[in-house]
Amino acid sequence: MNNHRKTGALPPWLAQLETRLRQGLPGPGVMRTVEPPLSHGRHFHRFGPPWPPAAVAVLLCQQAGRWGVPLVVRPRSMPHHGGQVGLPGGLLQPGEDPCQGALRELEEELGIVRAEVRCLGALTPLRMFVSRLQLQPWLCAAAGELAFRPDRREVEKLLFLPLKQLCSPQNRRTATRELFGVKIEVPGWSLGEHFIWGATALVLAEVAAVLNTCGFADQGS
Repeated sequence: MNNHRKTGALPPWLAQLETRLRQGLPGPGVMRTVEPPLSHGRHFHRFGPPWPPAAVAVLLCQQAGRWGVPLVVRPRSMPHHGGQVGLPGGLLQPGEDPCQGALRELEEELGIVRAEVRCLGALTPLRMFVSRLQLQPWLCAAAGELAFRPDRREVEKLLFLPLKQLCSPQNRRTATRELFGVKIEVPGWSLGEHFIWGATALVLAEVAAVLNTCGFADQGS
C-alpha cells in the first residue's frame, strides 16, 4: 500500500511537516505539559508485557475555510472512554501497520475516502492505561474540504478543533475530572460544552508544537 497518497496541493506550511517529522519529535517533554496529575509519566514507560497495538489519526483539514482537526465524542455506552472526546482510531488488524490502521479508522468512523488523505508521519507513541493499548498516533492531511459521514455506532458527535485554538498556549484550560477515584484538575482544551484531556490532549500538544515550528502561527487561516 502506498501510504503517501496524492491529495492535491498542500499549503507550504503543511507541506513542510513531512520533513519536520523526520527531523525528530518534541516527545514527552512537550506532551507532559498536559498530562493529568497522578499519571507520573506512565504514558511513556516501557515496562511490563506488550499491550495490543492501536493507531489514531490526527487529520489536518479545512472546514468552512479554517484549518483544524476533527475529533469524536464516543458514545456513553462504550466500555472504555465513553462520553469522552477522542481521535478516530482503534486496534490494528493482523498484518496492518499503524498508518494503514489510521486511514482505515478514518474511513470506518468518519466515512472519509482513504485516497483523499495523505499520511505525513508518525508521532510519539504512548500507552493508554484505561484501555490497556499501545497507541501510535499518525499525523495526516487532506488538501480540500471533506464530507464527513460519522458512524453513529462509534461516534456520538463530531467536533472540529481549529488549529488556531490548538496552537495558542493561551487557549489551554483546566477542568475537574475523576482519575483513579480522585477528583483532580486536568489540563486540556475547552471546545464548546466538551473538554479535551488525557491521551488525546497529549497527542494534540505534540501536534501543536510541531505545527508552530513549521510556521503555522504566521498563517492567516
